[in-house]
Amino acid sequence: PAPMAEFDEVEDMTISCEEAGSFTAGSLGYSNGAENEACLIAGSVEGELSGEYTECGGTLYVDWTYTDDCDRTITAKKMITVLPAPMAEFDEVEDMTISCDEAGSFAAGSLAYTNGASSEACLISGSVEGELSGEYTECGGTLTVNWTYTDDCQRTIEASQTITVEPAPEAAFDEVEDMTISCDEAGSFVADSLGYSNGAENEACLIAGS
Repeated sequence: PAPMAEFDEVEDMTISCEEAGSFTAGSLGYSNGAENEACLIAGSVEGELSGEYTECGGTLYVDWTYTDDCDRTITAKKMITVLPAPMAEFDEVEDMTISCDEAGSFAAGSLAYTNGASSEACLISGSVEGELSGEYTECGGTLTVNWTYTDDCQRTIEASQTITVEPAPEAAFDEVEDMTISCDEAGSFVADSLGYSNGAENEACLIAGS
C-alpha cells in the first residue's frame, strides 16, 4: 500500500471572546506526498468544533478525522483558547451640588454598566443600586454614593459620586413695625421676644426659634 496520508500541520491559537462567536472549524488538507497519481492520497476534510466558552473565556477544539480506502485513519486536533470578554465599565457620573432641602429626599439611585460586547455570550451589562453615605446639617455637608459590581469572572469595578450639600438659607426675623406708645406705657414696656425661621421643609435644614 501507499504510505498513509498525513494532515497538514495545525497550531493551537488564542482568540477573543467576540471572535469566538464567529469562529468556524474549517477544513484541513491531507496528503501522502506520492508522485504517482495512482498512489496519491490527498484531499481535505471539514473539522468538528466542540468545547464551550462564556464571558469569562473557555476552550474550543477542532477535530479532523480521515479514513482512506485502505481503512487507515488519521486524526488532527487543534485547541483554541478563548480569552475572557473585556471588563464592564460603569456609565460616567459627575459630582454635583444640591441644596440642604434637596438633600432630604436625595436617593443613591442605580448606575448602569456594560462592556459593550456585540455578542450576547460575551456581553456583561446591567445596573446596580448605589450605597449612600455621609452626613449634613443646616450648615451643609457632603454625601457620597458608591457603586460596586463584581462579574462572574470575579472582576470588580467601582464608581463614586460626591454630592456637596449647600448650607440652608439664613433665618430671617419675623417682620416688626415701629410703634408709638404713651409716656406712661413706656414705664412698663418690655422688649419681648421675636421669632425667626429660614422656612426650610427638611427638619435637618430648619433654623427656627425666638
